[in-house]
Amino acid sequence: PDWLWWQLRASQSDSAAMARRCCAAAPERLFWHTLVGVVVLSTGIISPLLLLFRRELGSAALFLGVALLAVGCGAFLGAALSRGIDSSSCSPLQWWLMLVATWLLNPVVIVVFSMLVKDEELGWWSCAPLMVALVALSGRLRLTDGGPR
Repeated sequence: PDWLWWQLRASQSDSAAMARRCCAAAPERLFWHTLVGVVVLSTGIISPLLLLFRRELGSAALFLGVALLAVGCGAFLGAALSRGIDSSSCSPLQWWLMLVATWLLNPVVIVVFSMLVKDEELGWWSCAPLMVALVALSGRLRLTDGGPR
């Protein structure tokens, strides 16, 4: 039927116009969403491939693979922190220190540090420094609505 074709054509042009308006109105948002996709791709696919083929590719592949893994781990932990804790319930310094701790004390960085200082036991406790820092910095925050004040 002819009316169905015209309705389909109108809905396609409406969705295309809406997509153009969204991209034109928020190029910053498009940038950040693209960056998230790049981080997920590099952490989940490129980093493991570099680490798997480190003997064939050399020491640069090992360094780049671990660096991409650390960046991905920091990004995922930072995203979880920003979704899990309301930033308005703490001071700006407290929030900034929690985000810095997420990047500097992520488990990949602690494992790399334990390998550099040749202390294997430190690597086994790779999540503990971040956990202690987040507990110390968010000790008085309510994490849920039903939590005690």
